[in-house]
Amino acid sequence: MNQHIVRIAGIVAIVGVFYLLVSTGEYQLLYSSVLPPDGTMIEDWLSEFQKWAIIVIVVSGLTSLFWYIMAQFAFHVDSWKESDKRGFWGVLILAPVIAVIVAVLFTQGPKTGGWLVYLLYGLNGLLCYYLSTVLFSPPSFKYTPWGATKLRRW
Repeated sequence: MNQHIVRIAGIVAIVGVFYLLVSTGEYQLLYSSVLPPDGTMIEDWLSEFQKWAIIVIVVSGLTSLFWYIMAQFAFHVDSWKESDKRGFWGVLILAPVIAVIVAVLFTQGPKTGGWLVYLLYGLNGLLCYYLSTVLFSPPSFKYTPWGATKLRRW
């Protein structure tokens, strides 16, 4: 039971790190790199960006938790080589991708720096999901995420 708590806490910690990145680092980066649309104050625009970035991160975190619960309690295997759930893991990444698309569509495009905004949305969503699943998947599924065999040595 303690291992479950540690892994779930790890997923929550990664979500928390991304939340801190959005509320501090990304805020400062965009404040100096983005020119909001005419008639919009930069602070108002950044507040809207933060709202959508946090939504993207929460969707990624919830999707990671869903992956963990399914891998730990719904799928039963004896060896990671028999797990064969990479397709399921890959389908789940669609939830953060959809969240990123929605965030991009509902964020008023800036006059300059739009590429950075869209890049940050994508990194927030995809890296949050990827890192939390590659680092905190249950043992039988720890090599399921792409690249996990290279990243996980324990």
